[in-house]
Amino acid sequence: MTLSRQEVIRRLRERGEPIRLFGETDYDSFQRLRKIEILAPEVNKGLRNDLKAALDKIDQQYLNELVAGQEQAEDDTQNDLKVHEENTTIEELEALGQCLGQGDDNKDMDVINKVLKFLLGVWAKDLNAREDYVKRSVQGKLASATQKQTESYLKPLFRKLRKKNLPADIKESITDIIKYMLQREYVKVSIVPPFNSKQGGSLNNIANSFQPCSSP
Repeated sequence: MTLSRQEVIRRLRERGEPIRLFGETDYDSFQRLRKIEILAPEVNKGLRNDLKAALDKIDQQYLNELVAGQEQAEDDTQNDLKVHEENTTIEELEALGQCLGQGDDNKDMDVINKVLKFLLGVWAKDLNAREDYVKRSVQGKLASATQKQTESYLKPLFRKLRKKNLPADIKESITDIIKYMLQREYVKVSIVPPFNSKQGGSLNNIANSFQPCSSP
């Protein structure tokens, strides 16, 4: 018994595998999928599914645009990411960052909250500034989905920051990440001990998006 070609393609893509190798028949790719599913356990399936959901949401936006008969030239911002304005500058944040880790936990959480929201906004603005054909490309959609996924993963963290009930060990790790990020010590950011697979990875996404636009 074999799977349909569409199902084989779906499962291969879910695992990040090529949908067809050179000279491979449909049956060959099905057999390759079976071997992969038997030998390779599912790794980070939840993270992949979340990213796929973000990609599907972006694809749905473009589909809605086509169904509604909208012209691309009418509104170049209709597929833009939501931007949260923090009304601050990186220089102001760098000044605040010098006070991090000095024993005032509430102040640390305020600074962390402000920095993360600012960086999410900068990231969204950079993505929104791309040409529309870039936004519509596979890589363009993936970049937008990654930003959306990151923002979604950080919502529980933002709630704890607002309520000032962030666990001490997590606060310490994030404080180090933010401090090193503002100091442009990106190698140190990457070696801070992880505290949560989703939120930790999301902070790395933000750090990576921040690095190119903040270099001296």
